[in-house]
Amino acid sequence: MLRGSMSSIPVYILLLSLLLVASASLCFSYGSFTQGCSQIERDALLKFKHDLKDPSNRLASWAGFGGDCCTWRGVICDNVTGHVIELRLRSISFEDYLASSGASTQYEDYLKLILSGSINPSLVSLKHLRYLDLRNNDFGEVQIPKFIGFLVHLGNVYNWLEVINTLPSLVELHLSYCQLPPVPPILYVNFSSLSILDLSSNYIDESLSLLESLHIRNSSLSGKLPISLKNCTKLITLDVAENELVGSIPAWIGKRFSSMVVLNMRANKFHGRIPRELCNLASLQILDLAHNRLSWSIPTCFNKLSAMATRNDSLGKIYLDSASSTFDNVLLVMKGKVVEYSTILKFVRSIDLSSNALCGEIPEEVTRLSELQSLNLSQNSLTGRIPEGIGALRYLESMDFSVNQLSGEIPQSMSDLTFLSHLNLSDNRLRGRIPSGTQLQSFGPSSFSGNELCGPPLSKNCSVDNKFHVEHEREEDGNGLGGRWFYVSMVLGFIVGFWGVVGPLMFNRRWRYVYYHFLDRLRDQIWWRFM
Repeated sequence: MLRGSMSSIPVYILLLSLLLVASASLCFSYGSFTQGCSQIERDALLKFKHDLKDPSNRLASWAGFGGDCCTWRGVICDNVTGHVIELRLRSISFEDYLASSGASTQYEDYLKLILSGSINPSLVSLKHLRYLDLRNNDFGEVQIPKFIGFLVHLGNVYNWLEVINTLPSLVELHLSYCQLPPVPPILYVNFSSLSILDLSSNYIDESLSLLESLHIRNSSLSGKLPISLKNCTKLITLDVAENELVGSIPAWIGKRFSSMVVLNMRANKFHGRIPRELCNLASLQILDLAHNRLSWSIPTCFNKLSAMATRNDSLGKIYLDSASSTFDNVLLVMKGKVVEYSTILKFVRSIDLSSNALCGEIPEEVTRLSELQSLNLSQNSLTGRIPEGIGALRYLESMDFSVNQLSGEIPQSMSDLTFLSHLNLSDNRLRGRIPSGTQLQSFGPSSFSGNELCGPPLSKNCSVDNKFHVEHEREEDGNGLGGRWFYVSMVLGFIVGFWGVVGPLMFNRRWRYVYYHFLDRLRDQIWWRFM
């Protein structure tokens, strides 16, 4: 037994040695990462910085002398290899700068905050770059640098977007407000790695396909929505707002895009009805069809938009994984202001159908979208009452029903909307007392103007006359129903009475003889009386 135990000792020593080697290798790999990015990538970034003008000294951390470029501002490296994989040098937009600094701000002050100059070809050395964001900077309106095409070996590429598409690691590209030249027809380009393409506020001839996130806002698009988009079955975000698109909203959007989360078709020239097929988009969280020419009624099947009815923030991809460093971004009009959402986009639920020609009543089914945060139905021709169950929209922060023809009283349940911070019911035909409760009374009078309402926050008191007027209106509603029943009863009575008399005369000979004999005697008596 002792000899057996002694003979097994080398096995333990061997296993221990292997464990030590593995640990040393692991430590070595992490040790290499602590040394920072490679000298080639560091030099490439320093050359890139050299050709930039940086008045606000944003790139002060970009220093030489062997510094670790992975710690520089805007530079993100891979956690394992240490290679530079992202370069985020986006500047604040002028609109956001005005909003934060005030209308008196000078454009010259804004220019001191953004990067300018030229884009150095040294970026070619960043072989592992997957994300490049240079939005809202000023590079003198130059075209896309030709050197980008040399990041890979090319065969027969005929436009700059196809050049970008050949980059082996690029998955996200933002080129908004870059004043790009018109994009040639590329509807049938097979995008190899690109998943997010943002060409907002550029001039683009046609739409793009085979993407998961497509932003073509404010790009001078005209005509109908290209039918080739039907092939984009993995499309999650579609933003074609602020263009000149015409025709009806295609029903195939609701049939083909089962995973769609964001649908923004705002400010175009779409007409006709809202297709019921959109109700099939169970993952849809944001629907913006405002400022079009849509008519007919609001579909009653909106309750099928389950992502707006149940809290499930994992619905849809939208590049919002906590483990991911990339985020999709969408411009939305919330509470009357344009807001850009990116990192919190997955928490937003919104419907905007404002500024169309929609008619009919607000469907009661809308009140089942309990996770909805913003509902804008303003500037339409909607009639009827506000749904009684509106209070079920417990997370609603913004509600705008203004400039319609809504009538009746404001439902008492509206006072239960404790998250509501923006409300506009002006310019309708609403009557009666504004429901009591601290929530509705916290809004200004302008939220209720253009109606026949009374009570706080309005200065008009709900006097006895007003109360009588409301009660009288209810009586009129009841009398209207009773009047209709009166006429129905009168018609039924006439029919029953008519056939009660005529029927026996037609089918009973003896009754008919007696009846005619009676008429003869009556005629004779009248004749002799007047003779």
